[in-house]
Amino acid sequence: MSRMEGLVLVVTFGLYVFFLFSEEGAMHKTRARPLGDGWKIWLGLVLGLAVIVAGSEVVVRSALRLAEHWNVDQSFVGIVIVGVGTSLPELSISVGAMLKARASMSVGNLVGSNILDVLLPIGLASLIAPIGFDAGLLYFDLPALFALTVLVMVFFLRHRGLQRGEASALLFIFSGYLLIKMFQA
Repeated sequence: MSRMEGLVLVVTFGLYVFFLFSEEGAMHKTRARPLGDGWKIWLGLVLGLAVIVAGSEVVVRSALRLAEHWNVDQSFVGIVIVGVGTSLPELSISVGAMLKARASMSVGNLVGSNILDVLLPIGLASLIAPIGFDAGLLYFDLPALFALTVLVMVFFLRHRGLQRGEASALLFIFSGYLLIKMFQA
């Protein structure tokens, strides 16, 4: 992926967020209120971002060493370990929302995180340096992502939600996908 293609992804994400705010009327509803302890908020934000940057460095370095140790492709470790690990917070938010009968929060988390994950990380990374992909990623993993996205959309559209049988089918498919990735490694 070239830098220009990365820029297209980042701009697309920015436009998506802009139109999302416009659609909700959020830009007109928000009023600037003075922050009593504004410096504490900014300090917390900066410290939180520093922890995220340091943590991501540790995760990337460890994942690379694990791929070398297991003698497998970096994409396998990225998909199976890093992908699952970085999705655990989203999973906990979705489960927590469902336990509180807030299904729309769970679906919003799913949609928002997937749109962000598809556009922003790869877009920003390719702005730093062009990215090359393995053929397996292009011919197996990305088509699988697309097919599963379509399947989830079909499930959502059929019943305006997800039923237990459909959820079980998705978990079964994901388990099969992980098994295929393990055998490919």
